[in-house]
Formats: sequence, structure tokens, C-alpha cells
Amino acid sequence: MSNISNRSFFYLLAFSLFSFILVSCGGKDDDPKPKDIPNRPVVTWKDLAPANKIFYTDEAVVLQAEKTGGYIETVEWRINGTLITNSQEIIFNDDSTLISLSHPFDNPGRYDVSLRVANEGGESVIIQVLNFETRPTPKIDLLTGQVSKKWKFTSIKLSEDGNELIENHEEDNTITFFRETQTEGTTTYNCVFDGGTIRNGEADSKGNWEFTFSDRYIKFTRIDVFPTDVRIIELTPTSMTLGRTEGNSEVIYKFTFVS
Repeated sequence: MSNISNRSFFYLLAFSLFSFILVSCGGKDDDPKPKDIPNRPVVTWKDLAPANKIFYTDEAVVLQAEKTGGYIETVEWRINGTLITNSQEIIFNDDSTLISLSHPFDNPGRYDVSLRVANEGGESVIIQVLNFETRPTPKIDLLTGQVSKKWKFTSIKLSEDGNELIENHEEDNTITFFRETQTEGTTTYNCVFDGGTIRNGEADSKGNWEFTFSDRYIKFTRIDVFPTDVRIIELTPTSMTLGRTEGNSEVIYKFTFVS
């Protein structure tokens, strides 16, 4: 009787242990499956500008990057570390392979521009440096303005350190440069000499001269004051220095802006 009881107990214990193992190992289909990790997105610059390229503050600059890899959840454009939050400056949609930034760079200087894209699988960051300058004013604009500019003689010297040749009464002499050719009767001209105390060239010219212009020289016709081409030494919105060779010397002419 005792043997039967022991055997029953052994069978009961074995059955219970087997049932526990089945319960512990079973039901795996009910456990949550690990989430698939997407491929990380990748971006590269499109038409990357040379490192030494100078941009001007008055031009519209659009930066573009090409995207590959996985889908994009996050797009971050930064300029000098500051996040761009104006959505109108950022062009991005899932159907395009490009991400664009249209941002005004109004001030001269260096700009570090970065683009970061990311999803759960990772991120991609690219950076480029842009250098902006104020566009130089064309020299013809400095000389003539949009219509005309009048300049007054302030100095005439043989060499920069030479004696002053201009006399007091000659300081009233002016030259007006016109942007477009003017017509008076049968005479065409684009600059006018006013004052007449410096030799005026042809007696019937009435001070009406012609000039041709390059970024380095001004060539006059019908004028004795400048018998040869004059070199542009300095030209700013309010001052001008011209020079021409005479023998072994250089005649230096200085002007100041009048109106």
C-alpha cells in the first residue's frame, strides 16, 4: 500500500513539473515582436559651391541637398547654430529627392550652414561654409551715378608730393559726367567742363567733351586738360584721383563730389 502511494505521489509530481514546463515555454506567439529599425536617412549637398566662392548679399541663394536612405522624420536647418524656424524658407516633401533652404543672407560675413535629417534608425548631418560680401559698386556708377555727377577740381600736382599747381580761381572748375550721351545741335557729348579757367580744348566746344571709360582709364576727346588717357588711381562715391604721365613725371588730379 505504501509503494502504491509513493508511486502515485511520484507520478503527480512529475505531471505537475511537466505542466509547469509546458506553461512556461508555451504562449510565445502572444509576446510583442521587436520593432523593425528603419534605415537611417542620408543627405549630400547638391552643387556644392567651392570653398573660396564669394556670395553677395543682394543675390538670392538657395541651398539644396539630395536625400537617400530611409524616410525622414526630422529636418533641421541651422545657420551659425541657430535653428531656422520659418517654414516658408524650407522646401521639403516626401515625393521629392531634394531638401532646399531659401534664406536671406543680408549681412556680409561668414555663415556656417548645417542640415540634419533623422529617423529612429539614425541621422545624417552635413555642413558647408558660405562667405558673403557687399557687392562692389560698379566704377561707372561711382563716376556718373545713374544720370550724372558733378566733380570739382581740388588739386593738380606733378607727383603726389609735388607742388600744388592749381590756382585759387581754378578751384571753381567742375566736370559733370553723364551716364548717357547728350546731344546739343550737332554736338554729342557725355561730360561738361564748367568754369573755363583751365584750358577748355576746342574753342567752340562750349566745354562739352566726350569720354570713354574702363575700370582703369578714362579717355577724353576735345580736351587739352587731359591730352592723354588718365589712369584711375582712386574712385569713391565722394572723391576721385586721376593720373597721367607727362615726361618723367605723373600729373595727379584730385576731385571732390559736388552734386
